[in-house]
Amino acid sequence: MTSVPEINRVLFASYDARQIETVEEVCLRISQPLTEWLLLVNINTQRLYALQSKNIRYAYPVSTGKNGVGQELDSGQTPLGLHCIGSKIGADANSWAIFISRTTMGQIATAGVGKNDIVGRILVLHGLEVGFNQGINSEGKIVDTYKRCIYIHGTSDVFNRLLA
Repeated sequence: MTSVPEINRVLFASYDARQIETVEEVCLRISQPLTEWLLLVNINTQRLYALQSKNIRYAYPVSTGKNGVGQELDSGQTPLGLHCIGSKIGADANSWAIFISRTTMGQIATAGVGKNDIVGRILVLHGLEVGFNQGINSEGKIVDTYKRCIYIHGTSDVFNRLLA
């Protein structure tokens, strides 16, 4: 059985048309070593792939930003580019705990609860490409994934689909 790595040893990339080769090129450009594990989201197919040593180990359906893709603060869009997972929130929480503002409030997802609840765990993302998904872009707009509170998380919609 493959062991799951520590979160700080995992890169995350979201691209609408790029492949693993492009991720390697970005890693070279920003002097970021390609990690053994990579989470790759294909925006077009709405799939997250967990790759180990460039081989797909797991694939999951995902739902990306309701407003498509984009980098700017308050856009409601999924940022593109290379990220690292900076931290994990909820390691000791119930698997179906509901989070509000990244804090569990003691509520547990149940069938019929709103579809937009954030449940389970939260993986906080940090952009690695300065001016693209980290810091401010050339127009002076905030494009920082971390400051935008972008993360990977479960939803109560998954809970409802499991019970369907």
